[in-house]
Amino acid sequence: MTAKGTETVVVRKPPEEDRFGNKKPGAVVGSLERCIIWPRSSTEESNRGIVGVDGYHVWAPEPYAVTPDAADIVEIRGVSYNIEGQPGDWRNRRGKKKGLLFETSRYS
Repeated sequence: MTAKGTETVVVRKPPEEDRFGNKKPGAVVGSLERCIIWPRSSTEESNRGIVGVDGYHVWAPEPYAVTPDAADIVEIRGVSYNIEGQPGDWRNRRGKKKGLLFETSRYS
């Protein structure tokens, strides 16, 4: 039996600009239901020194209606986040796909 959470993650396309250069939210692609979400934090070095990164780990059980892409924006608990890298399949020992796992960082 696959574990199931209680959270919903909304998946959007990246923001678009209107003809005046104003950003408008990207279209909603779909949502991931019954997700398990837990916090993550890390630090990265940049030309400004050490920068803190906050976000979430997200696991969505099979079946899911939409597969997010690394370029998409996700909304978790009403806040927008970038997807870090390409989401990956979570498989059991026999190789059967059980869900989707990805990490997020605060959208800027």
